[in-house]
Amino acid sequence: MAEFLGDIAFMVEFLVLGIGLIVIHYGKKEDSKLVKAAGYIMSVR
Repeated sequence: MAEFLGDIAFMVEFLVLGIGLIVIHYGKKEDSKLVKAAGYIMSVR
């Protein structure tokens, strides 16, 4: 059971990384420093 919880945690982390990259792209497109900072935090986490 614990191995499946590890897999779920990895997939959630991978999802947050992908969303962070999308947010960085959107922040660069809109030239918003706050959105880019949020995206960088999401991708590092």
